[in-house]
Amino acid sequence: MDIYVDKEKIETQFIEATTIIDILKELEENLLKDRKIISDIKINDIEFQLVENINTIEVKKIEIFTVTEERLFIESFREMETYIENFVNGVDRIVDLLAKDSQHEAMNMVVDAVEGLEWIYNVLYKFKINYNNIFEKINLQELFEDFQYNLEELLECLEKKDDIMLSDILEYETVEVLRDLQALIPEIHNSLEEEDKNKILNS
Repeated sequence: MDIYVDKEKIETQFIEATTIIDILKELEENLLKDRKIISDIKINDIEFQLVENINTIEVKKIEIFTVTEERLFIESFREMETYIENFVNGVDRIVDLLAKDSQHEAMNMVVDAVEGLEWIYNVLYKFKINYNNIFEKINLQELFEDFQYNLEELLECLEKKDDIMLSDILEYETVEVLRDLQALIPEIHNSLEEEDKNKILNS
């Protein structure tokens, strides 16, 4: 069985691995030590999802493609920029629906919005853990705390079914904190790009 990581053949032995899943888990663990994340897998030149139940004895070649942790965060923040713009554009619609007492449609949009905000929170939280140096350099802590507090307020309003407060928070507080975050994303991008370049140079 030949194994390639980013088109480079590697020599490794899998003492405890008995299935393809075991082998991939072991490879993933080793790659994570170098802060590399698997983005794609091919087995015998076929996408892994199409052959994941293949017998190990049938496997002649495994190809692993990775991205750096920095690159993954860069893509996440790029998606975040788009999400923020869509969120801001959608808030007026939510507020209008709540004012017209169109509960069902408004709540569907609010639930989607909150899920998106929770995704942003998770990205920021992981970013803080993994890149605290950048987090501190850009002074993200206060904004992160504001965002966390705002999200908690929204969830509390949903729980209490307080549409008036929900509408006010979305329109005035959430939009403001997202705009503040959006303004910092280019600087976050630049810092991550620098980290990524340094990693390549030092590898």
